[in-house]
Amino acid sequence: MRFEGEIYMMIEKVTAEDASELLSIYEPYVRDTAITFEYDVPTLEEFRGRIISISSKYPYIKAVENGEILGYAYAHAFKDRKAYD
Repeated sequence: MRFEGEIYMMIEKVTAEDASELLSIYEPYVRDTAITFEYDVPTLEEFRGRIISISSKYPYIKAVENGEILGYAYAHAFKDRKAYD
C-alpha cells in the first residue's frame, strides 16, 4: 500500500549515461581515501568505458530516489584469468 507523499528508492540498471553522476559519487573516495586503490580520479570517458565493460558481463545497479542517484554497486571478476570464470 502506498501513502500520499511517500518516497520510494528504486534499484535500476546503470547505463553509460549515468557515468557523470556515478563519477561524482566515486571521485571523493579516490581523492580523499585509500579504499579505491587508485591515485588519480578517472576521466569521464574512462569511467564510462568501465561501466560499459563491466555491465556487459556483470550486474551494475544504482539506487535512485526522486530521480537522483544515491549510490551504486557492481559485481566484477575477482581475477581476469579464465579459470576464475
